[in-house]
Amino acid sequence: MKVVLDPPTPAEQSLVWRVHDGYFRARGIRAWTAGEVPWYATSNLPTARAHAAFLLEVAPPEGPSAVLEVGSGLGQFAARFVSALRRHLGDRGRALLARLRYHLTDYSERNLREAVAQPAVAAEIDAGVVVPLVLDVADPARAIALEGAPVALPPLSRVLGNYVACVLPSTSLQWRGPGGWFVQSLSVAKALPP
Repeated sequence: MKVVLDPPTPAEQSLVWRVHDGYFRARGIRAWTAGEVPWYATSNLPTARAHAAFLLEVAPPEGPSAVLEVGSGLGQFAARFVSALRRHLGDRGRALLARLRYHLTDYSERNLREAVAQPAVAAEIDAGVVVPLVLDVADPARAIALEGAPVALPPLSRVLGNYVACVLPSTSLQWRGPGGWFVQSLSVAKALPP
């Protein structure tokens, strides 16, 4: 006998998504520090340096510059990105850093609080470079400071997203030729012993 827990449902509305969403909201940075979610490949210094070098080429040559990272994970990418500008990209990197605000965001307040407590991230917040915000990219008009006040985001030079696929409910589409596009659904069932 099979018991259906969730009938065929679009992925972003399914039980699977709700469990996934609950995991990231509840787990905090332990999702990464306990080795459950890989992070080093997207948050290492060479990767951060490459992103920072690209920002040097596309940021406005003068005036304020702002970066928005969605889905901050451990916050280590932000710390390494700022470090790359300060230590690895010469005078141009340091000049950009002097006018940069790096908005470190996560939709999980718990995760964000734990990430900003990491020493390398906390140092950049204290230096005024990194600004932590609670932000759900499914509702981007609603950025909130950790103290609870709404915040208006400035014009952005770049948006980064290491873990955005983990925290954004996505519609999964499949092309079926003459039939066109099909929205894939998930179903959760449990086979019970006879």
